[in-house]
Amino acid sequence: MNKEIRLTEAEKKEEKNKKLKFYRIIMLIVPYFYFVFGLFFYNSANIDDPISLMQRGIIILIFLTVFLLSFFNEWIKTKIEELSYILIYAGIMHLAYISYLNSFSYNLAATLIAVLVIANLFFAGKKILLYCNLFSAVFIGITLTMAQELSPQYRLLYYFVYLSTAVFTYLISYHKQKAKDEIDIINNKQRKLLNNIDIQIWYLTDIDQYGEVNQAHADFIGAKKEEVENKKISNFFSETEANNFIENNKRVFAEKKKVKQERWVRNHRGEERLLSISRIPKLNAKGEVEFLVCSAEDITVERQKDQKLKNIFQNFGIAYWSVDIKNEKLIEASPSTEKLYGYPLEDWYNNSNFWFKIIHPEDKIKVETSKESYKEKSIAEEEYRVYKQNGEVIWTKNYIIPIKNNKNELIRVDGLSYDITERKKQEKALEQSEKRYRTIFESAPIAIIIEDQKGNILEVNEAICELTDYTKEELESSNIFDKFVLEENREIAQNNIQKILNGEDLEFDIKTPTKNGDFLYTHLKETSIILPDGEKGILSMQVDITERKMQEEKIEYLSYRDILTGLYNRRFLEEEMKRLDTERQLPISIIMADVNGLKLINDSFGHKEGDQLLIETAQLLNTFIREEDILARYGGDEFLILLPQTSKEAAEKVLKRIKAAFKAAENEELPLSISLGAATKNAPQQSLNQVLKNADDRMYQNKLSESRSSKSNVIENILNTLGTKTKESKEHALRMEKLALQLGEELNLSNSELNRLALLAKIHDIGKVTIPEEILVKTDKLSGKEWKIMREHPEKGYRIASASQEFSGVAEEILAHHERWDGNGYPRGLSEAEIPYLARIITIIDAYDVMTNERPYSSAISQAEALNEIQSCSGTQFDPEIAAIFTNLMR
Repeated sequence: MNKEIRLTEAEKKEEKNKKLKFYRIIMLIVPYFYFVFGLFFYNSANIDDPISLMQRGIIILIFLTVFLLSFFNEWIKTKIEELSYILIYAGIMHLAYISYLNSFSYNLAATLIAVLVIANLFFAGKKILLYCNLFSAVFIGITLTMAQELSPQYRLLYYFVYLSTAVFTYLISYHKQKAKDEIDIINNKQRKLLNNIDIQIWYLTDIDQYGEVNQAHADFIGAKKEEVENKKISNFFSETEANNFIENNKRVFAEKKKVKQERWVRNHRGEERLLSISRIPKLNAKGEVEFLVCSAEDITVERQKDQKLKNIFQNFGIAYWSVDIKNEKLIEASPSTEKLYGYPLEDWYNNSNFWFKIIHPEDKIKVETSKESYKEKSIAEEEYRVYKQNGEVIWTKNYIIPIKNNKNELIRVDGLSYDITERKKQEKALEQSEKRYRTIFESAPIAIIIEDQKGNILEVNEAICELTDYTKEELESSNIFDKFVLEENREIAQNNIQKILNGEDLEFDIKTPTKNGDFLYTHLKETSIILPDGEKGILSMQVDITERKMQEEKIEYLSYRDILTGLYNRRFLEEEMKRLDTERQLPISIIMADVNGLKLINDSFGHKEGDQLLIETAQLLNTFIREEDILARYGGDEFLILLPQTSKEAAEKVLKRIKAAFKAAENEELPLSISLGAATKNAPQQSLNQVLKNADDRMYQNKLSESRSSKSNVIENILNTLGTKTKESKEHALRMEKLALQLGEELNLSNSELNRLALLAKIHDIGKVTIPEEILVKTDKLSGKEWKIMREHPEKGYRIASASQEFSGVAEEILAHHERWDGNGYPRGLSEAEIPYLARIITIIDAYDVMTNERPYSSAISQAEALNEIQSCSGTQFDPEIAAIFTNLMR
């Protein structure tokens, strides 16, 4: 078979039992005949039994053994058909053996062929039968060759008769079995079809007796098929329903005609279902009802839909009507027809062409014209005005359905009509609204684009043209992807279109190109709309926010950038440290950098110069940064370099290159000096913040060892700068150093005091480096403001010296070197012994050198004049004791 037909488990079991019973009977019939013929030969004195008693007993025993085992052994049960074939044909071969080898017997030979015919025609023509026939044919052929009393011609003749009989009877059996299988397939297909359709089918052998039922009917009853078949109807329905079924069955049995009815019947779940039940009588040859074929279709849903539709028509005021086309009279109308038009239905039924009479005169020509097309159309739509009974004019929508006969002649028209007056009013209002919309659309200050689902621009207003420099013609024949979408935003734009079409409203900012190649930022608000063709489209409204966006970008830039250096700030760095602190970025190295002498520069040259030093430091550090590295200003004079995927060794190499670069920059006017420290995170469990602390600690250690040298370089640079400004301060310092040592020795100062005095002589005016050059070299008298600035240099010098460990020992003396003995000096107004001793000495030497050497604001005087001046100011400006010793020393 080409197609498997599935039977139910019950059907399979029944089929198996039938086959088993059949072959058990075979297992009894064969030994029975062996036994009967044995008795016959036993009781016949003249005829010898061709089969010995032992052979008969063995054969009878074999068949009976298989018969008994078929009740207990599953394998025997399953293979009993094949065993039956084998045993029967083994018996045939036994007869051949007896017939041909013992002594040829025509009676046995004929019996052999008769048994073969019976077996072949009796058994199904399956493969096992073919194999048994083939094996028997071979066996008989071999035994015939051994039958010596037969001539070769008789052997061939008999073998030909045997083979012909075997082939002929096998073919008959095969085709009979094939036809049976085909019938079984058809029956099973029909059974399967009947059991898988929703329509219930059953037949009745009597008014209250089921025959077979299909699965749908069994499911409705709530029982298995085998539980229903051949049972009483009253077993499965209530008394009332069963009696109703029986009465209708009686009617069909009596009238012998098909009966169809609709009836509410309760199923096994207690649900009321409306069934369309048909009962068809099947008559026998005598014209009597043999049985009824019944079917039932559940039409509950369809009936509910019909009722709902009627209710909808009624509730929504939809009128249904039907007009005869010949006399133009109303055939049928729903009650809502009277409600819609206000006329009693009698007026419609009694007056021909009534519906045409109530049509508004201005619409009658249109209706007459459309009537001509009824023959060609399957449905027509019309809208026209009618007069109600109270004189009111209303608009109606009418669906006209032409009904034709089998000759394709128009016989009537059915229609549905309902009031559309409000819709017409709304359409008029909408038309006016569209005019207003058009005015608003064209004159709106907001740029507007209407586009389809593919981004094709359908319509734009003037504002978008002004914004982008395109003309309306250029835009309305193009696509947004060609005009307004940057390549990097293409995928985002396509995704946004899908989101909008799916019902999502979007609002976002985006960078947009213009016709002339410029760019602007627009704020977009986009939503889906229904286009005139009924398809979804997109309404895009845009506002130019370029100025605001640039301001926001500036604010965002400043929030993550250091204003002075342009580098990233600490806030950005800390966020990036969190982002990069992953195993994939290991090893991560950090380099901490601290600018040396920044405070000294700020105090010496002012914060402007200090800021310039930070800028130049940042620029120099930036030359060592890879694209993936992060350089940030971490604090006032601190910088941090974050190096992802950088080993300790690689970080140390970067650190050495930075050191070398800053070493080379030390000789500049503002010497760049920096202290560095590095640390590396190698394992995920390490804290990146701890690594940063380690780098900071190492930087601080390096700073302690480098700070003194760097500050000395700064001081040296300050003195050079001061010399450049005044053109003589370096010589002034050298002269003062020489005089100071001479006077110090005269005053019997210790070596350490002499060293301090020499240093003080050299740097006592270091604070003047902060004074503008124009004041220092001014030849005229200083103004009050300028003099105030000039008087600040002792304090400035004090701060500069205090910033350096090397010069901090003379910071107090620098602060006091313009104090007077009488307390009228500056900046603190100290007097006599309050003034540091070395400051009193340097005050006299400074005054002497200034008087005896040319200055921008005064001419030089002689040594004698200068000493007389010192002598005269002794006790007021100068320490009288030191002044006397100095004047004696110089004379």
